[in-house]
Amino acid sequence: MINPSWFQPPLLLTYDPRPARERMRGLLAAATFVGLLLSAAAVFGLFLAGRAEDGKAFSQLVFTAMVALSGTVAGFYFGASAQR
Repeated sequence: MINPSWFQPPLLLTYDPRPARERMRGLLAAATFVGLLLSAAAVFGLFLAGRAEDGKAFSQLVFTAMVALSGTVAGFYFGASAQR
């Protein structure tokens, strides 16, 4: 016979995904802005190295896309956190 005095039901903890979601949003936003800074440094470095044509091509292809992506990420990050 099982003695019910020593049996304890398991603790039920509720899972709140909000802290993990905010941490991931912050990491993605930070990674995007680090990429933007690195691409800006690459454009600046190409111009300083005297490779203006390469810097111009890189800025038109990569830098403009990184600016648009960073703006989208910033809008999503701050828009999602402003809904609360």
